[in-house]
Amino acid sequence: MIEDGGEHYFLKSNDAKYISETLYPLLAYVLENTNIHWFQSENFPCMTKVMLSHFKNVVPYNLRRIMFLGGSYKQFKWLFNRCATDSIATIELCQPENERDFPIEEFIRIPSIGDIKTFIINGLKSPTVATRMADYCIAENVKIGTQLKLNTMVPGTFDKFISTFKNRIIRMIPDKLVEIGINSEKRIILNLDRVNNMPGFGCFELFVLSVVPPVLSKEEFEKYTKFNAGKMDYH
Repeated sequence: MIEDGGEHYFLKSNDAKYISETLYPLLAYVLENTNIHWFQSENFPCMTKVMLSHFKNVVPYNLRRIMFLGGSYKQFKWLFNRCATDSIATIELCQPENERDFPIEEFIRIPSIGDIKTFIINGLKSPTVATRMADYCIAENVKIGTQLKLNTMVPGTFDKFISTFKNRIIRMIPDKLVEIGINSEKRIILNLDRVNNMPGFGCFELFVLSVVPPVLSKEEFEKYTKFNAGKMDYH
């Protein structure tokens, strides 16, 4: 699916020949010649193989959001390296069944990845990924305003996260919000929404990790405490 200026265009077909000869060449042309708001692919391996033979321009794609729901880290990097990274606001991923297919360690080492404002990871299966991405947000090169949104139902993820950063916790509202000190220039606000129908399991559906200034006004702090998991702002 692609979205251009508020309009949605769905490229979908079960005819492999039609896909390879018509749809993907068309998509290659669109990527090279227009500003696309949203790029989503669930069959990226097939797409990249076909599109490679159709690219003509060397100008980067102006994508605002990449929703990468299938494929490997190598294929994601192929697309990312062809984008104008200063135009990308959001990257959304699904953690694969095999973590080796999309290693977080490699992902966060991509040059210019620190310029992205919002990361969303769906289907999180490993508490380690959550803490590693949090480590990334603590890094010096991550700017104030960066957000990490993790959607998961893995028991123990939040408890593991808290134990990792327990020496840095400034304040905590149980089952709601944690404020973590980083340095004199920034802090992290972790806002979580626990799973209501699984009491005692220590897991959650969604948490949002935001890199914020070291001093927040009352209004700014309340903005984070009033987070509603059902009204996520993807833009």
